[in-house]
Amino acid sequence: MRPIVARAVTGVLFLFTDEDHDVVACDDRLVRLRPGFAAWPADGQLALHLLAWLRGPGFRDASLDAALSGALPDFGAASEATMSLPNAGHCGVIALHSRAAHSLRNADRVLRLRLNPELLLP
Repeated sequence: MRPIVARAVTGVLFLFTDEDHDVVACDDRLVRLRPGFAAWPADGQLALHLLAWLRGPGFRDASLDAALSGALPDFGAASEATMSLPNAGHCGVIALHSRAAHSLRNADRVLRLRLNPELLLP
């Protein structure tokens, strides 16, 4: 196993092996678990990948699942649900939850303002 070092958008440093997080396999699983995921704005997809890094690609949460189900996900409600996920007071977990929530709010803006869904908002 070759160690990989990755720096998330938040600046939090992670050390994992290539078997621990295969981006293609993670994306495939998110597509299976979240209908419509492939058509979501890039910001929404980024948020779920951040949460998958933290919790594993198969993570489930009732509030988050309710917000993201259906033909048109409620990214605003998903952002609020993300901030209420357990974080055990860990600064890295809090930072990733915050970044994922920010990305979900951006996905909501992209849909409301009809912006380019392929571009990440700052």
